[in-house]
This record gives sequence, structure tokens and C-alpha cells, in this order.
Amino acid sequence: MSTNYKADFPLLAQRDIAYLDSAATAQRPQCVLDAEREFYTRHNANPLRGLYPLSTEATEALESARAAVAAERGDRLHPQHDRGAEPCGLQLRAQPCQGGR
Repeated sequence: MSTNYKADFPLLAQRDIAYLDSAATAQRPQCVLDAEREFYTRHNANPLRGLYPLSTEATEALESARAAVAAERGDRLHPQHDRGAEPCGLQLRAQPCQGGR
């Protein structure tokens, strides 16, 4: 990424705007758009779930991305990668029902 951050974001580079809304939508830099396109056109499958070649490629891509993030941050934050919020939400809702309550 360059020091001129707007140049890295296609939408911001095309318009003279300041984009401050990050609650629901985040603008992505070109390198992220390129990586997403690469994944969806060459490796789109469920990672961590299958033994077929496309799924193992997706798993390798996911693990590579996680390793890159950990290396970039010096693994100082020890990121926790969850498989999804829905199972956690279901578990939280089910806890009051456990133990006969």
C-alpha cells in the first residue's frame, strides 16, 4: 500500500470524497479486490470441510492468508479465527437450557 491511502482504494481514487461509514460496509484496497477475485475465480470452495482438491486448495489459501496476517502483525494479537458467528450465537442461546433450567 502506498502512503497516499486514497490511491489504494479504487472508489476513493475515482471520487473526491471522504468515506467514513465503516459500520456496515468497508471500502477495500485494490490488493484485496485482486485477492478476492483470484479466490473466487480459481479456488472457490468450502475451506476446512472437504477432502476434494478444490476444498484443499481453498484450505491452503485460507491458512496462507492467516499466516500472512500473523506475520504482518508479529503475531502479537494472537488472532482467533472463528468458523462463523451463527454457531456461537446458537450456543449462547442454548446455555440457559442446559442443566435442567
